[in-house]
Amino acid sequence: DGAAIGSLSLIKENCKPFGVYAGSPAKYIKERNKKILELEEEYRNTYMVKAKVRKLISLVIAVYRNESSLQILYERILKLVKNINYDYEIIFVDDGSDDKSLEILLEIKKSDPKIKIISFSRNFGQVPAIIAGMKEVTGDLAINISADLQDDMELVVKMLKEWEEGAKIVI
Repeated sequence: DGAAIGSLSLIKENCKPFGVYAGSPAKYIKERNKKILELEEEYRNTYMVKAKVRKLISLVIAVYRNESSLQILYERILKLVKNINYDYEIIFVDDGSDDKSLEILLEIKKSDPKIKIISFSRNFGQVPAIIAGMKEVTGDLAINISADLQDDMELVVKMLKEWEEGAKIVI
């Protein structure tokens, strides 16, 4: 693009040797690098569109015999993410459920590419399921939510606020 070519020539033009330089080579290089950084910043501010990138929240949910609550939980999560300024991923870990939990999750996943599903061959327990989900997290932060609807989604909003204010761990 013309703007990019013009700015590159601007940078090259302004990075020519300053003429006869009566100082140490290290000082010359330092000043030249400073000038390059200034020109790059000027280019970014002038020609680049600054995109606002939303942070990614990872929701990890251990599932065991939760067929009756999964669709409701998913709808609550969608309502939550509409009201916060975060992108999201949902990591469901089916802990060897012997009901229709996995089938329901697979059906929900068809309509939402932000869902990941891990399926255990048997029941290993809630803690191993949560750990397996946490290993797949790609977000800026991770929140564990119960699949049985016992967690109030407003708590997630409060937790996010605490995290935004600098907390490393919010319980």
